Amino acid sequence: YGQILKNNIIYASEYNSINLHPSLLPKYRGPSPIQNALLNGEKKTGVCVIEINEKLDAGDLLECKKVDITDEDDYFTLSDKLSNIGGELLANVINKIFSGKIEKTPQNENEVVYCKKISKADGLINWKESSTKIFNKIRALVKWPVCYSYHKGKLIKFYKAKILDKYSDLPPGSAVRLDKKNFGIVCGDKKILKIEKLQLQGKKILNVSDFLNGYNIITGDKFTDNP
Repeated sequence: YGQILKNNIIYASEYNSINLHPSLLPKYRGPSPIQNALLNGEKKTGVCVIEINEKLDAGDLLECKKVDITDEDDYFTLSDKLSNIGGELLANVINKIFSGKIEKTPQNENEVVYCKKISKADGLINWKESSTKIFNKIRALVKWPVCYSYHKGKLIKFYKAKILDKYSDLPPGSAVRLDKKNFGIVCGDKKILKIEKLQLQGKKILNVSDFLNGYNIITGDKFTDNP
């Protein structure tokens, strides 16, 4: 829900209103907490149930639970983890509210971090950035807008990648053919980001081996930020 609730709704009940937020508040208040946890390479995030007030995600904490983030997580898997834990947490908080056992903890305003709404332009890859930053970006934005780049004027979207412990002296954005079924792209730190799942504009999402059966990429090919 992308709007601040009116006071007549927030305070309609004697218990006030509560909200389930997918981050460890006060970190990542705002509309994109899951994406930002991944974008920033966090190793932990979580879910908090808060009491709603007139400010954005600023109400008292009622209960929080932490969740580990692994390198295998992307937006979809992390959302599933948080949803499953959040449902249990919300039921537990509601029971505590009605039994009079709930405790409220004010958020520390000195530790507030806000996150912005994600835009389509955020998906454009700058290959001069580090392999870690690009890897995090691909998994954070895999639902929308999906990270993308251009190869010989054609837009290609990237859905899954892996950082290799391999380096190349080729310029950032250069393709490196690893074998018949795999290729990577050189990043700003000279590391190779192995591409595992991708999509040519207007075509199906494919694993890299299937993609290369019908689309040729050779070492030295350039991926750019414009057609």
